This record gives sequence, C-alpha cells and structure tokens, in this order.
Amino acid sequence: PYRMISLITLFLILGLTACAPKTKLTAIKPAEVSMPGVRTLAILPFKGKYGDAVREEFYSKLDEVKHFTLLDLSQNEALDRIQWEQMDDPRFAPAFEQIQADAAVAGYVTHQIKDIKGTDQVQMQEGTGRYRTVKRKNLFTGKTEYVQEEIMRTVLKPVPYTIRTAALSASIKVMDLKTRKILASKKVTETFKQKYGGKEAENPLTSLLGGANGLDSLPTEEETLSSLARKVASRLVAKIAPTKYTMTIELDKGSKGFGGLGGGNDLVKKGVEYAQKGAWEEAVELWKTVLESNPHSASALYNLGVAYEARGDLNSLLQAQKYYQQALKYGDKDIYIEAKVRIKKRIKEAKKLKQQQIRVQNTPERKPISG
Repeated sequence: PYRMISLITLFLILGLTACAPKTKLTAIKPAEVSMPGVRTLAILPFKGKYGDAVREEFYSKLDEVKHFTLLDLSQNEALDRIQWEQMDDPRFAPAFEQIQADAAVAGYVTHQIKDIKGTDQVQMQEGTGRYRTVKRKNLFTGKTEYVQEEIMRTVLKPVPYTIRTAALSASIKVMDLKTRKILASKKVTETFKQKYGGKEAENPLTSLLGGANGLDSLPTEEETLSSLARKVASRLVAKIAPTKYTMTIELDKGSKGFGGLGGGNDLVKKGVEYAQKGAWEEAVELWKTVLESNPHSASALYNLGVAYEARGDLNSLLQAQKYYQQALKYGDKDIYIEAKVRIKKRIKEAKKLKQQQIRVQNTPERKPISG
C-alpha cells in the first residue's frame, strides 16, 4: 500500500509540473579568464595516464566554440619531453620559440578509482512447500472458487553490491609565448560515487524512479574515468573560452484576472504554442497584438521578454529587460521576478563576451610555419 501511494503521489506531481509551458534557450557564457593578445593558441601534450583523453576532449570543445585559432602540438617530441613543472623554465625557451602562436596551454591529469564490495541483508518472500486452501473470485467467470495457495515466509537474503568511487583532476597552465608569463593557471576536479546492486536494486519504487542500478550495469573503470574526463574538459574550456549552455524557461499562458489585466486570452496562449515550436516571429506578432488592445497584459509583456532573450545579442537582451520590468509592474508572478534577476546576469555576461571577442579580433592572427 505504501508503495502504491508513493507512485500515485509521484504521478500527480509529474502531471502538475507538466502543465507549465516551457521552452529552451541557448546562451553563451564568456570565458572566466580574459587573455588579451591571444588569438592563436597552441595545445601542448597533457601529462598523466588520462592526459590524452582530457586533452582530446579539451581540444574538441575548444574547436567547437571557434574563439581561438588552434594549433595541435600533441605529437611534438621536443615539447613532449618538457615536464609540467618546467613550462616556465628559461632553459626550455628554444623549444617554445618554434611555436607560431600567441600562447600555449599544457595540462596535467591525475585520477583515483576504487570499488568497495559488500552485501545487504534484504527481506524477501520464499515458498515453504506447504499449501492452504483459499477462496477467490475468478476474474473471467465471476464465480467463487477454492484454490491451493503456497504459504510464503519472510527471510533475509544477502544481496551483493559494489560502491564505485572515482575522482579525476586536471590542471592547465596558459603561457604567453611573447612574455613567457603564465596568463592562467586553473584546476578542476570531477568526482563520481554510485552504488550498484544491494537492497536499493531490489526496491521496485526506487527502480521506477531511476535511482537504482544492478550489478550488471556497473561500468568499466575506463568508462567511468572517460566520463569524468569529458566533464573536466568542458569545465576547463569554460575557464579560457566562451561556452554555450542551455536554460529551460517557463512561458506564461496568462490568466483572466480582474479587469482582464492578466491578459490570459486566446492570443497569448496561441503565441505560447508557437514559441514552444520555435516559431518566435509568429509568437511575437500575436503578443504585440494583445498589447495593442491591452497594454497592461503582464503575460504578453513577459513572453515578449522571453522572445527577445532568446535572440541572445546584447541589444535584444536590453529590450528583454524592459519587457520584464513592465511585466513586473502589472503582475507579481515568481517567473517575472526570476526573469528580472536572470536578464541582469545575462546582460553582464554579454558585455564581457563582447569585450573578449573584440580583443581576439583586434589581435593579428599568426600563421604557422609549414612543418
């Protein structure tokens, strides 16, 4: 009975949550560290057993954002002999002088992984080999019948489990090849902890919620560490280059409040349907039509803010901020307040991103020497 109540509660919560219309917006976050004068970036070898895995993901993700011109120096034997601690050692200056780039980045990767094995005592039902006669109603005929039912008993049985813990850390140094100074030195760590098997895997409710894993789903150590390498590489790229991220934003269908100030009419809802399909121009046209007859429609004003925020450029973000402020003037929904806080942060990010892009564009691109 307890499990059944929990399942019903879960489905009710999911049902209520699904009622709110939502859309996904893609934004660009500026680099955490600005590096003036760097346009061409050489990617040196990364040390450590999983250095190649992190470096490969790091290079790939940097290549996607197209912020720097990249040089792949993973096969450079002279640079490969330089240890992580010796990057800024003057004795190795000749090796770096051959690099036709503004800056070079090198990395050092360490990892740990451990499996802890054990057993849980789990209550289970098992047959006793003895039977009793019980009266039951046949679901097909509707008649009452007497049947033999095995008598069950509750027993404790050991269920094996494995707890996988892992951590992968990566450090990078970005060196200005003109001044031989370190422009950035960053370290990130990703951890993993998951239990496979045991009593949690025997709980049907937990399995339904996706919170349990059987022993048969235990990944290999290589798979676990490769997954951490991808996460670490993404965070490292965000340190020195702009990166894309996705937000889920709630739209406002409106509600017919007193005097129609809620703006909850068919045009607002129709615009929301267009927006969820990605037809933003059609949605904007409908919401602006609503404002012609009802300039105080908070839902139309808020949704227009979302539409301009979806465009992403600085001017559109500033326009979105004006719509959000007007929506708050005529409504007090939580999503309006959240939008006001969010857009302020996005405008700040957009201004910083624009500065970083201008600096890169104003830096002459260095052409690599053949061979």
